[in-house]
Amino acid sequence: MSDDTRSVPPRTLGKTGPVVAAVALDSYADQPDDLTRLVPNPAKHRATDRVKAARQDLIEAHAGVADTLDSAVVKAGHPGTAGKALVDPQPARR
Repeated sequence: MSDDTRSVPPRTLGKTGPVVAAVALDSYADQPDDLTRLVPNPAKHRATDRVKAARQDLIEAHAGVADTLDSAVVKAGHPGTAGKALVDPQPARR
């Protein structure tokens, strides 16, 4: 075996037959990074959607608690309740 064969990329067997190992033809070093470039990230998009949905659920839960407490305050203000009212811990869902 001669020394000049070492400069040839090794051959590997791919799904469609022999494939020559890839040799880097271009380098990113010659192009500066564009830090303002927007790159979509599907995982981040899904996570953002889940956070938005969770925030909406929390807003609705807070509104439900506020409505329930307002109702209890009104009931407690009626004569004969001694300033007390019961709150259902599991009210019907909207």
